[in-house]
Amino acid sequence: MNKPSLAIKYGPPASGKSSLDIVLRNLKSKKNNWKHFSINNLVEANNGFMQKSMGLAKEIFQYNDETAIINKLTKANNNMAQRFFTPYLTTRRKYNKQLDNALLTTLTNGKKDVTFETTGGSGLDWLCDLHQDTYNVHLLFPLVEVEEGWKRYVSRAVNMYQKGNYFRFGTTWAKYKQMYNTSYQNFINIIDRIDHPSKGSDSCHRYQTVVVVYQNTQIVLVKNGKRTRKFNVGKAFVQRFLQQ
Repeated sequence: MNKPSLAIKYGPPASGKSSLDIVLRNLKSKKNNWKHFSINNLVEANNGFMQKSMGLAKEIFQYNDETAIINKLTKANNNMAQRFFTPYLTTRRKYNKQLDNALLTTLTNGKKDVTFETTGGSGLDWLCDLHQDTYNVHLLFPLVEVEEGWKRYVSRAVNMYQKGNYFRFGTTWAKYKQMYNTSYQNFINIIDRIDHPSKGSDSCHRYQTVVVVYQNTQIVLVKNGKRTRKFNVGKAFVQRFLQQ
């Protein structure tokens, strides 16, 4: 009997997690019919968040054109970033438990293939609370240079604003770099656990597949639960993206 799959899309904001469908298809899940879990989708569909976030953005941007808005966001200070982030955070808190319960229930039932997005800010230790014998865990990490990631983050926010449905933005350039480094370092720590398993970590961090994706190139570090010949090359490649 084939196990269902849990595909974890891992990486900092605007790194390309939503563009990993081709990798999912290559994983050949049980039915290739994934159930997606994303806290952002829940927040962005909330009417209260839509109204508050767009109202605040219009108040701050007023009649600025696209270039002026990009400039404001690129140079956003902590106060501006926090003002933008508050509607998102307030709404997100309403859904955190709901999403966690739905994800855990789906995984415990072990009947559906699941994808889950995370920025990697706190690692993946929560996997240790799950029964990994019931599904295969696939870890997908899209690579992007930090400057390009920040550019995408700002552009995404501007596109949201121009479409007029909602506005999501919540950090500064300095804090984005911190999030980026944390995400990459936590991913490298995961690779180190695979490379040098210790008692306990080996039993609760088992991956069927680990893939890093850079532009149109995929580097498979783990396949069918085993390290590939490209493992060390891929690890070194990821480490090059860490900011010193």
